[in-house]
Amino acid sequence: MTQCFKADIMHTMPRGYWDTFLLKVNGKIGGQNTAIAMGDLASLPFDAARTMMVGIDVTHPGQNDRVSSSVAAAVGSYDAMFTRYNTSIKVQYRERDETVKQLDEMMADLLAQYYRVNKYFPENVIIFRDGLFI
Repeated sequence: MTQCFKADIMHTMPRGYWDTFLLKVNGKIGGQNTAIAMGDLASLPFDAARTMMVGIDVTHPGQNDRVSSSVAAAVGSYDAMFTRYNTSIKVQYRERDETVKQLDEMMADLLAQYYRVNKYFPENVIIFRDGLFI
């Protein structure tokens, strides 16, 4: 497992940089950074143990980046506490497009990964989508 950081900002380290860095490392090695209170989980109108939470976003290259493609990412939980997750990442060849072109493939990846861990598919999928104005 790896986690990169920019060496050129070492002298002007933004506040909270190492906190964020360590949270990412902890998640990658199987640690749990957050948890929903058991009472709150029990009060949900669905079975959390059979639910996958999915977050989807698209990131775009900066003005000075040599790469012109955007990248779409989806993360999907696979545990009843919504703290363990898998990812699916795809390159978007049309720059600055918020439409996720390969969402069907990405969701298939997440569902397959959920099934591998749980030996059943989720009964519920709740999707959070960032980056759109309606």
